Parts: sequence; C-alpha cells; structure tokens
Amino acid sequence: MKKVNLRNAKISGLIGILLSFAGITLNFIIEKITLAKTQVIFKISVSLLSLVAAIFLLVAFYEISKKTEVKEIFNNYLTSVIIPVVGAVFIIVVGVTFPVLVRDTTRLPEVISATALTVSFIAVVASSIFMSKAFRKTGEVLNNKYFTVASTFFLYGAYTLIIFVGVVLLFAGAIYEILGFAHIPDEFVLTRQ
Repeated sequence: MKKVNLRNAKISGLIGILLSFAGITLNFIIEKITLAKTQVIFKISVSLLSLVAAIFLLVAFYEISKKTEVKEIFNNYLTSVIIPVVGAVFIIVVGVTFPVLVRDTTRLPEVISATALTVSFIAVVASSIFMSKAFRKTGEVLNNKYFTVASTFFLYGAYTLIIFVGVVLLFAGAIYEILGFAHIPDEFVLTRQ
C-alpha cells in the first residue's frame, strides 16, 4: 500500500470546473448583449476562460493518473479534449474550402450548416465517450461514486443532446463532477488495482 497526495489534483479540478461554469454563464449573459463590438471581445474572453478551465482539468486528471499509476485516466480525458478541437478544425476547413470547390452556391449555407451540426454532434458524443471512461476509471480507482455518476450523466447527456434532455443531463454531470473533485481526499491510500 502506498499513500499519495491528491490535494493539487483536487484543487486544480475544482478550479477548472468552476471556471468552466463561469465561462458557460458568461456566454449565456453575452448572448443577451446587443452591442456587436463588445460581444466579440467578450466571446474571445470566454474562449480564453474555457481554455484555462480545460488546462486546469487536464492538470487535475494528469495528477490523478500519475499518482495512481493508471495512465488510461489521463489518456481518455486528453482524448476527450482533443476530439472537439479536431471537429472544430474540420468545420473551419469545410467552411473555407466548400465555397471554393462548389460551383452552385445557392444551397451552400444549408450544406455548411448541416455539415457543421453533424460534425459537432459526432464530436460531442465521441468526446463524451472518452470523458465518461476517464470519470468511470477515476471513480473506480479513488472509490469515488460521484465520478462514476458524472460519467453516466455525461454519456447519456451527449446521446440526448439533440433534444433538451441532454442539456439537463450534462448539467447534472457537471454538478457530480464538482462533487467528485470536492470528495477527493487530500491523501489517498493506493492499493494495487
């Protein structure tokens, strides 16, 4: 048996998820602002806040993975972060190249919108599968039921995102993620898995 210190992972995770919530809340508020110039500046700020939140969460899962010697925790979480980025790059490439490649541009906005929506949905589902694996394994290793429940909410939330139920499930998953990080002990006795 080995004693590991998870205090930094706990703090990084809590900061990351709270910054993520702040970004979502600010984004909702910004949507209500009608001044286009200030809206762009705020959108960039929210994007940077989301990036900082993702980095804090990556650090938290890296620490947990390193200290518990279970590499799949960090690998799955990292994959869940990379997939939406790849999806966004794909959408940008399609948005830029389609107008050049297509001669009949009358239906171009619909085609690009449908492609973006489809790729976004696929990216969210694929990302949630890997995030769910990371949370489930974290819950097993740390004997933390909150991560296990968050795993289930995130997975089913992604599947049902196309209807409003998914948003509610994702929100519940985020609440359980906060509880999961809050219930990580500062010191954890690691038994071999």
